Amino acid sequence: MKTIIDDDTIIVFLDKSSAALIDFKNKEALEKYFRKLFNRIIKKHDIMLMGYYDIDVYIDKIYGVVLEMQKDAIDYPEYFKDDIDMCITVKEKEFLYEIEDYFDIKDILKDIDVYKYKNKLYVKLNDNIDTYTFGRILEFSQIVYNDLVNVVLQCGKKINII
Repeated sequence: MKTIIDDDTIIVFLDKSSAALIDFKNKEALEKYFRKLFNRIIKKHDIMLMGYYDIDVYIDKIYGVVLEMQKDAIDYPEYFKDDIDMCITVKEKEFLYEIEDYFDIKDILKDIDVYKYKNKLYVKLNDNIDTYTFGRILEFSQIVYNDLVNVVLQCGKKINII
């Protein structure tokens, strides 16, 4: 589990094996999981979390899950005193991987599709990718999981590098 905390946003990356332990279709189980997750983040990072959070759960069948937790800007201290309330939205979508230079992964180009959008390169993985290839892509990329995925796939240009 990789965690990024930035102001009022917390992003958690869970690989496929960790995500398999979570039932994303059971709302009660999911809320229980998030309460445990918030407690673990509080203890690990020694921060105070309370208030209302919008939580977007992005699920990709190859990578796993990205959890994006955005704190609501409006606080009601008397209402949320030492408590966390949340609205959880689960989205199944394909992830892309932004790369700087395709030469870093040129030996594995047969297993991927590459798109160019606004002078950036994005890798789209095929279902039959092996663990080694996937690790190489993760090493040289940034995961793109939000609405930018749809924009790149619709407006970006698929390029043939081979």
